[in-house]
Amino acid sequence: MQKKALILLFMLLTISNAFAIKLDIVWTENFEKEIHLECRDPGCLDGSSRGIIFESICDECFSDSINATFIFNDITTYLHRGELISTDEFINYLFEEEYITIQYDTPYDVVSSRSKEIKKLLFQNLCPNEYDAIIFFERGYGNIFSSPQLIYCGEEVYSALLF
Repeated sequence: MQKKALILLFMLLTISNAFAIKLDIVWTENFEKEIHLECRDPGCLDGSSRGIIFESICDECFSDSINATFIFNDITTYLHRGELISTDEFINYLFEEEYITIQYDTPYDVVSSRSKEIKKLLFQNLCPNEYDAIIFFERGYGNIFSSPQLIYCGEEVYSALLF
């Protein structure tokens, strides 16, 4: 019986650490956008446990367009989590796709009149855990927001479902 309990404990620890990548969005003092990555598995980032991806600034995102208004005022109402994404899929996405990341305190938000605290709560509601969501949007033609693709929730990443 004790052996079964140890095996079960080991399996639970392995499963709970299966998605072990931490992501932070950093705006530098030169107003450049960086995605800082850190993973528990030393080989998950091409042999390294840390990395930085430079994300191109989305000039069109600093606007009061209908698209920006929808994203910053209503997206958390219509966006939902889909399927859980594996670590490998997420890492491949980060290095191969063109995207725009949005979190509750982004400088792109020039239209919302909500307080930072309310936006934080709305983004936290997208995640099943205590993390603040980071939404990955497809970078559309003309360097603008397109459809939401992923929702990063700290220990978990989900496909994004709109409506």
